[in-house]
Amino acid sequence: MRNAFKELIHFSEPIKLAGQMDAVLRIGAYGLGELIIFILLSFYYNQQVKREDAGSGEVVFMFVGAKKLVSLVLLVLFIALAFYNITAWFADHEKLEFFAEFYTILVFSDVLIVLISHSFFPYFKDIFRNSGFAISTLLMRLSLTAPAYYDVLIGVNAAVFALFLAMAYKRNTLGQWNQRSEQ
Repeated sequence: MRNAFKELIHFSEPIKLAGQMDAVLRIGAYGLGELIIFILLSFYYNQQVKREDAGSGEVVFMFVGAKKLVSLVLLVLFIALAFYNITAWFADHEKLEFFAEFYTILVFSDVLIVLISHSFFPYFKDIFRNSGFAISTLLMRLSLTAPAYYDVLIGVNAAVFALFLAMAYKRNTLGQWNQRSEQ
C-alpha cells in the first residue's frame, strides 16, 4: 500500500494523467494486490484452529517467553545498528547499510524461531506449519524489495501460500482430533 502512495511523486501539480499511465498502472496493481491480500487474510483467519491439545499451558507460556526473548534481542540489535550508524555519521566512519543489515537479521530470526518451536512442538505437522509460515514471511519481506508488479505478485503468492498452509494444517489437526474422539 505504501508503494501506491510513493507513485504520487511522479505526478506534476496540478495532477494530469497525460504521460503518467505507468504510475497509474502501478497504483492500480498495488491497490488490487492489497485488496486480494486483504480478502485472503480474512479466509486465513477463518482457518485458525483453537488447539486444546497444543500442549500444556506451561509449554505454550515458555514458547511465548522464548519468542519474546528473541524480540528483545532484535530490539537491542536494532538500537545497536542505529547507534552505530549515528556515531559513524558524526565520526565520519563508514556506515552500515541499515536496512540491508537489519533485514538479514530478521530473516535469521525467523529461522531461529522455527528452530526454537521444534523443541516445544516436536510433531511433524507443527514443524511443517512453523517452517511454512517462516517461508511465507520471507516471501513477504522479499516483496518489499522487489521491482514494481513483481512485488505485488510475490506478496499475493505469500498470502496464498499462508492460506493453503493454514487450510492443510486445520484439515490435518481436525482430522487427528476426530480420530481421537472416535477411539
